[in-house]
Amino acid sequence: MSVPITQGLLRTTVASMNIGDYIAARYTASAITTIGTYSQIGTVDTTTVAAFSSTNLDGYLYLIKIAKGLLVPNIRNMTGATYNVLNLGNSIYGNKVTIDTRDYLVRVPTIAECTAMMGTLNGTVAVGDMATNFGATAASTEIIQENFNLTQGIYRFTSPASASNGIASATATNARLVLEYADDSKCTDVFH
Repeated sequence: MSVPITQGLLRTTVASMNIGDYIAARYTASAITTIGTYSQIGTVDTTTVAAFSSTNLDGYLYLIKIAKGLLVPNIRNMTGATYNVLNLGNSIYGNKVTIDTRDYLVRVPTIAECTAMMGTLNGTVAVGDMATNFGATAASTEIIQENFNLTQGIYRFTSPASASNGIASATATNARLVLEYADDSKCTDVFH
């Protein structure tokens, strides 16, 4: 897996990251359609661990800081996922986890966050590289939090309201699990 195309830097700690920077992490899932777990953020050895993919469910990926307190994987973690699976796993609005003493909410992104992914990240990403950094294609569909269907740029987002026949659990699509964290030394609660 190639590193993200950004003027940001590869970091080894979340605390040192600025918008546009990226960090390697391990992601492990039992199947490409199930919710996995993040670990080894900044410490995974990308020379000995293979990249995460639909055929390698225990591998590394890169997390890009797109906004204060928000890390987004450079690939979709799940394909063939359903809203129902994500909702049952508390991954639509957030499931609190602790990784290396830092608390995170693991959840799907909002439409505003997906729109930010398709931006220049404060000038650290060239316009031609915006879609490449997050694995976006013209035919990609991705689950978001909001209850509406919206086409934005080259992304097509989907949500419970846009599932076929109004049955959210019946529509399988792509999903990405972002990490939200308290990025303020005065804040001790990841939920605020």
